[in-house]
Amino acid sequence: MNKQYEVEIQDKERMRVEYEKEIHHLKKQLQAAEQENKKLLDTLIKHSKGEDILKSKDQFAPGSAQAIFRQSQARSNWNKPIGKTKTRTLTLKQLKDLINDIYTQKVKYDQKCEESRLPRETMEQFMYTYLN
Repeated sequence: MNKQYEVEIQDKERMRVEYEKEIHHLKKQLQAAEQENKKLLDTLIKHSKGEDILKSKDQFAPGSAQAIFRQSQARSNWNKPIGKTKTRTLTLKQLKDLINDIYTQKVKYDQKCEESRLPRETMEQFMYTYLN
C-alpha cells in the first residue's frame, strides 16, 4: 500500500511538471501571437493612411501572416508576361460565347479522357491548352 502511494505521488509530480512546461510553452506562443498582432495592426494602420506596406522596414517572424504576404507579393512579379503580348478587346457577347465554348470543349475533352481512362485536367490546365 505504501508503494502504491509513492507511485501515485510520483505520477502526480510528473503531471505537475508537464503541466508547468505546457503553461510555459503556451505563454510563449501567446506572447509571439500578441507581438505579431501588434505588428499587423501597425501595418494595417499604415496601409489605411496610404503608406506603402511593402516598403516597411519591420521584420516579421518567418511563417507569420505578414511574412507570407510579402513572399506572395514578391512572387507576383514572376507571373508577369515576358516581352510584348497582344491584347484583344471582346464584346460581352463574344466573351460569353468564348466562355461557353471553353465549357463545351472541356466536357468533350473530359469524356475522351474518361473513355481513354486518363486523368482529367483541371479547368485551369484545360484553359491553357485551349487558349494555345
